Amino acid sequence: MQHKYIVSSVIGVLIVFLFYQSIFSFSTASAQNDNANSTIAGINITVDKELDIQALLASEIQQWKEQPLIVQGQSAIVEVPTQYIQFDITETVGKYMQAIKNPWYKPWAKVPGVHIPLDVTLSDELKTAFINAPLFNVDETIEAIREHASELKTTPVVAEEISFSKDMMKRVSFEIQEIHGNSAKLSSLATELNETTIMAGETFSFLNTFNDDLILRDEESVNFFASVLYSVVLQAYTSIQERHSQHNIPNYLQPGIEVEVSERLQRDFAFENEGQSPMIFVASVENGRLLIELYALENNLDISYSVKKIEVKPRTIYRLSPDLQVGEEKVLQNGSSGYRVAVYKKIADQASYEAEQQISRDFYPPQHRIVLVSSKEELEDTAEIENEEQGSNIEANKDSNHNTIDDKQDKDNDGVKDSTSNKEVKYDKGGNIITDQEE
Repeated sequence: MQHKYIVSSVIGVLIVFLFYQSIFSFSTASAQNDNANSTIAGINITVDKELDIQALLASEIQQWKEQPLIVQGQSAIVEVPTQYIQFDITETVGKYMQAIKNPWYKPWAKVPGVHIPLDVTLSDELKTAFINAPLFNVDETIEAIREHASELKTTPVVAEEISFSKDMMKRVSFEIQEIHGNSAKLSSLATELNETTIMAGETFSFLNTFNDDLILRDEESVNFFASVLYSVVLQAYTSIQERHSQHNIPNYLQPGIEVEVSERLQRDFAFENEGQSPMIFVASVENGRLLIELYALENNLDISYSVKKIEVKPRTIYRLSPDLQVGEEKVLQNGSSGYRVAVYKKIADQASYEAEQQISRDFYPPQHRIVLVSSKEELEDTAEIENEEQGSNIEANKDSNHNTIDDKQDKDNDGVKDSTSNKEVKYDKGGNIITDQEE
């Protein structure tokens, strides 16, 4: 009797055990099927085995690391090396498998979809990536990177920054000039520019920044202001996107540094901040002078510009007049030299690095000297002379030869007339005379 009881008990236990196992197996399989929408770092988990899940995650992480990780703030843009970021795939998958299991006391329960991030470890060396971004709050930015990596996000990381102002920066360049133009309009331009911030990678456009049509129509004031601004940005870590020459030598700054801006002709002055930090302008008009300053975070670069010019001497042009006595002369226009000008930008650091780049080339034609002489004068040589009364050119010939006077100047000087064809001489953009063969 006792033997039968023992056998019955064992059989009962086996039946209960088998029933429990069947229910547990069913619920586990059901949970795995119901968790088809579960994700790790936004990756849909479509496999069941741990090793398969690990392989899936490893492949996705490898693809993510092949793309640059950009940390972007208002003051700087930094690319972070992905080798500073390590992922614990085993730990992550272990947490996932634990999360999708049903509790032992609810083998029949339906487990909802599971969504977990990757386990991420960041190297201490990551902080070195932000040396050139002093306005970043490093600790908070690193936490933002951790969260970003744990979800394998591909958008730029938004950096946490401290507020910045001119007082935190160093003056990297400035220019001060006596006012040329309308003082009130220049003051308005200075007020508009004052405390303007140009972020890293941002482009400044003169016409987009100053849109007062009344002021923009005052070409003298606008060109003077833009020229002073050009001198300032040439001494900073910028690249010139658009600049037009006035083609006349102004009585301020150097040739090659002047700028023409015209809303009507759509001639803009534009430059890009190539640095990794913002720039702030300070501008004012005081005591008849315009001052423009540029502030930026301190760096080890020394930036300057130089102007190299070649003089182009004027020629002398003679005109005939019957009203003058023989030997009498009258200067109608004094001559002045022109220039071929090239502007160079030099960038050097505290080490041995040094680079020089050509920014622009301009030609400023000379103003030729014009002298009125008597038409009664007997010429010893032929000369190309403009008759004042007829308004045309007359060649005075001797012995039927077509030799020309050197105009009391060096024959190599540039001129305005071709002495043999009476055609106007044309200059190319570099200031060279275009010959008939070149035309």
